[in-house]
Amino acid sequence: MYIDGSDVAGTPMIGDANHQDILITDCVLDVCKVEPLTIRNINGGGMIEIRNTYAATTSNVAGSKGIVVDNSMGMVSICGGQIVNNVNVNNNGMLINNSKQIRVVGTQFKNFYQGVVGSNSHIVHLEPMITRTRVGGGSAIVLLGCTRSHVFPQVGGSAQVWSNGISLDVGSANNETNITQIDIGVLASSSAGDKLRYNGSPVTAANYGIGNVRSGVAT
Repeated sequence: MYIDGSDVAGTPMIGDANHQDILITDCVLDVCKVEPLTIRNINGGGMIEIRNTYAATTSNVAGSKGIVVDNSMGMVSICGGQIVNNVNVNNNGMLINNSKQIRVVGTQFKNFYQGVVGSNSHIVHLEPMITRTRVGGGSAIVLLGCTRSHVFPQVGGSAQVWSNGISLDVGSANNETNITQIDIGVLASSSAGDKLRYNGSPVTAANYGIGNVRSGVAT
């Protein structure tokens, strides 16, 4: 499924009503060799809601994604649903790039190398359910240059399958990261210090970086 708000010249259409009537429910996107769901170039008046979608990727190209939200300036809400990686390559569950006002709640991501990646995005609300059944996973959630965002995931799976729970780079500021529901047993180190990492190091304080806040149970 491909939703693109740009015109034939590739420029996002600016009319407030252009992107405000997209409601998608109960889709099944199975055996997809490219990204099952892509949303891009949505203007500031956009309103998109997607509920209870099942999507399975079979792409053998490392770095491909289950869901892509790119260059979206409107509101995008993804609620529920199941996103599955059916091949043993380093695919990512979701990429949110250069976007704002994105909400992901209750969406299940299975067997991706990284569950959700946010890049250069603003006001992102993440409450996904992320699991992995084979070793060799990266970070369940990654923020790169993200601001004013709230991250409260459930991270589970088999023993020692994730390198860490949540990872932020130095460009990510003024975010809240709640680590209560990251299971220590699924981290490769089985250490609480790997629930949350900032610039590659464990976060041991409630406040870290520029305006970031760690909340929840740290053990």
